[in-house]
Amino acid sequence: MDRKIEFLSSHTRYDIAFPVQRLSEYNNAPSLIAFQSIVRLLRYLAGDILRPIMYPRKSLDTSTTVTWFATPDTSFSIKVPHQPTVFADAELGRCLATRRSYYCIVITVLNVAVFFKICKSTSVQPHTTASEINASYKGIRYLEPVRTIFAFSGHPLAQPSNLYTDNSAVQAVLESERMTTRCRHLDIPIAFLHESKTTLFEPKQIRTNIMLADMGTKPNTPSTLRLFKYWSTGASNLPQKGHKHYDLLQMQYYEITLGMVQKLIRGES
Repeated sequence: MDRKIEFLSSHTRYDIAFPVQRLSEYNNAPSLIAFQSIVRLLRYLAGDILRPIMYPRKSLDTSTTVTWFATPDTSFSIKVPHQPTVFADAELGRCLATRRSYYCIVITVLNVAVFFKICKSTSVQPHTTASEINASYKGIRYLEPVRTIFAFSGHPLAQPSNLYTDNSAVQAVLESERMTTRCRHLDIPIAFLHESKTTLFEPKQIRTNIMLADMGTKPNTPSTLRLFKYWSTGASNLPQKGHKHYDLLQMQYYEITLGMVQKLIRGES
């Protein structure tokens, strides 16, 4: 896997993080299918070459409501605080070679992603609850230095950050603050989460179809992926035509294909 593509997936193009993570595992032993997949990925990027990240100038004490319409009559909403917020998601045994699970951690500030991480479990997870708890544990571990940076910069966070999960069993474990016999094999992550609750984070359960970290654990439908990439990059905050930032960000190339960009450069209509 080209280092340039890996850099894109972890810094600006979160919409390609899922395939890049899978393809990166073929670095030591590339195959024909892996090269074909890279070509397919490059074609996707050629169809959407510019995806700027825009952070709004808003107060950290407010929030933004994200709404997604599944059908004209059915919508799902989530109110995301502007303070550091964690989305943690995991799946079960999707790695066909090892049957290990993938975790995805997304941290947002001002409702825009500032941290995006996909990693694989070090062992086979016995069930989905185990993988989801480990994902939440990793998410809060990554959240700690983020909150420390805010405090060091003169913006201490008085309120705990929201930890969004889409697993009801994980939510029950965090809310109960008890260690049961069925989850003793996860005693360290659970004990850490129990200790950090109300000081570092507050657990919040949301629907799977508005779980932002879902874009890093499984392939999404085109409509869902479009929602996530707009959401994670702050597309609603992009400047309109006529604004000076529109020209600075070269927004005339936004959401157009490479072929159309080449025509614009050559002055063709």
